[in-house]
Amino acid sequence: MSLSISLSKSTDMFELLSAVKQPIYVKNTAHEWLYVNRACADLIGLTSEAIVGRSEVDFLPQQLAGQLRRQDEAFLSGQLSAQSAGQLSGPAGQLSGQLAEPHALTVNGRQVAGHRQAIAIDGEPALLNTLEDVTVLKQVSQENEQLAKDLCAKQTELNTALLQEETLKRITDRVRDSLDEEQILQAAVEELVKALHAQEANTALYDLEQGTSTVYYECAPGTNTMRGRVSQMEAYSEVYHQLLAGKYLQFCSISPNPQRGRVSMFAAPILDDRDVLGDLWLINDVDSCLSELDIRLVQQVTNQCAIAIRQARLYQESQSQVRELEHVNTLKDDFLSTVSHELRTPVTSMRVALQLLGVTLTQECGLEEAELKKPQSEQGRLARYYCILQEEC
Repeated sequence: MSLSISLSKSTDMFELLSAVKQPIYVKNTAHEWLYVNRACADLIGLTSEAIVGRSEVDFLPQQLAGQLRRQDEAFLSGQLSAQSAGQLSGPAGQLSGQLAEPHALTVNGRQVAGHRQAIAIDGEPALLNTLEDVTVLKQVSQENEQLAKDLCAKQTELNTALLQEETLKRITDRVRDSLDEEQILQAAVEELVKALHAQEANTALYDLEQGTSTVYYECAPGTNTMRGRVSQMEAYSEVYHQLLAGKYLQFCSISPNPQRGRVSMFAAPILDDRDVLGDLWLINDVDSCLSELDIRLVQQVTNQCAIAIRQARLYQESQSQVRELEHVNTLKDDFLSTVSHELRTPVTSMRVALQLLGVTLTQECGLEEAELKKPQSEQGRLARYYCILQEEC
């Protein structure tokens, strides 16, 4: 866009520019302000008389004056270079050159953008700058940028949540498919190390009666140095007091570990609605920490571990009871077999002796069959005693 208006005197130009409602100023290459309209003077907060003939460093704040001068200087230098190369030309008194890109400045709390144009006044190069109030546009732009950042953050958070949901489902499927406590803990630790990019991790189970914690599985570079280690809870009471209360911990080591150096650690209890069964530790760089989403994932995983461990223990208890019942049943069968075997011989001998006794009573004592068939109250003593022996045998 360009303007081409033939004017013989600068005063005629300034009189024409005074009708423009937007703030306008004209300056020469020495940064001397030649003209300022009323709108521009009101924006600056001074009268036209206090501005014309002076440089911006004389009436504007130092920082604002420096910014404005650098922008004007850059534009004028570019235009003069282009004119010397023959890209811009025009007779004295003509407006020439193209509008520059706006550069926002803050003037008395207002955001303004300058639309610069190279002009010639009485044959000398000059700059005409039309100012535009872009405060609202700037605010909208900033709000849009913030909304874009918030949207990007929300999208990132959503993607992270979806990935963690997939991780939780995968871990849940793995731990539910196992009835072995060590396999359950191993699956949880390995999946969390992958999902949260932890350097090391380990998990332990508690013996609350003995007050001990035993490391069942460790995921660490090199050899497993902690697996099977038994710790007395009293020796680290400040840590286990919170874990036994069902709270998680996140902290950095004060003194460097001989093998790890200074690290950040996160510990979460493995607990269900009955008790605390153990804990799970994640170890990372000293400057790393888990986000709220990461902590929620670890807590959900430890809850699933607690349920799976409790189910595994109930299964082991039921299997133990089944084995005990089978053992008791075997003992009963052995006892009955032994008793049956031990009683068979004497009972047989008693039955034979009883038959012989019946024959003897009949031959020598005259015990008749009719006597044996009488009611017990009407029988004689020999018949009654013989019938009792025969029935009980």
